[in-house]
Parts: sequence; structure tokens; C-alpha cells
Amino acid sequence: MQQLHIKLEVDSPLIQWVNAQADSIGARGHIGTHLDSYTVIPEKKEYQINGIVVDCRGGMPSMESTAHIDSLENKALILYTGNLEQNYYGTEEYFKRSSIN
Repeated sequence: MQQLHIKLEVDSPLIQWVNAQADSIGARGHIGTHLDSYTVIPEKKEYQINGIVVDCRGGMPSMESTAHIDSLENKALILYTGNLEQNYYGTEEYFKRSSIN
């Protein structure tokens, strides 16, 4: 199975910034969801875009299960894991979850 990951080294500027925050655990939640926000300032206060939601509660999707997605150009891709419903945001359990049930 092919998996997509963004791996950040411990000495990366982003990880150093997160560790310097008063709420470093909360700040970690923004690394995967807001990675691009650390490099540019949005031009507008609000955007409306098309998106695709992939249900990942049973595990990460296979290439076959995403074959219907023609293109992600100008779209948001949301991988829904259900983690927030099972683990309160900002807790160690929320961030330690390594497998999807």
C-alpha cells in the first residue's frame, strides 16, 4: 500500500516554532492541517472552494478506492479519520493515535 506522509525533521524551523509555543501540543494540531499557512499570508479573509472528503475511519484509502477522483486541482482534500470524535482535541491520545479503527 502506498502511503503519503510529510516528515518534518526535529530541527526544522516549523518544529522549532511549535516547540517554542506556550501551547505546543495545541500548535502541533496545526502542522498537518495548516502547513501552508506558515509560508504565506492569505490574500482574502474567506475562500470558497470545492472539496473532496475521503472517509478514512476504516483505514487509509487505497489507490483503487480513490480512482474516481479525477483531479485535485483547485480543490481541498479532506481525509476524515473520526479522531476528534474519539479523542478530545489537544490531548496526548489525539496526537498519539497512529492507527485508524
